[in-house]
Amino acid sequence: MKMKIQIPANLVRKPIVSDIVLKTKVLINLEKVNIETNKADMIVDVKDEWEDVKKAFEERGIKVDLLKEPIKRRLDRCVMCGICSMICPVDVFKISEDWEVKMDSSRCIICKNCIDLCPTESLTIDY
Repeated sequence: MKMKIQIPANLVRKPIVSDIVLKTKVLINLEKVNIETNKADMIVDVKDEWEDVKKAFEERGIKVDLLKEPIKRRLDRCVMCGICSMICPVDVFKISEDWEVKMDSSRCIICKNCIDLCPTESLTIDY
């Protein structure tokens, strides 16, 4: 399960993720991390027992949003130009032999490159 974690300023300098891994004994894959002086935002992927991890973050006052479908594509707007496949760092988008752009949203790390460059604005992320 992918989650968006929002750590407030008072907890930014604390080893939150390490502490939760040790407490829950569940591995947390950090897919995207943005740490600033007054907050931290992370996209994490937890394969097993994600409910325990979510609860552990929330018990520390950390906001957690589940990302059941990290990126969505509106096929009625997509023109299959393939720009998304050229700029995606984790191969969410692939061009098939029949020149159709295929998508595996489970690979998405929410870098937003595809969203920023999509000429038809057919890609979105819901938090």
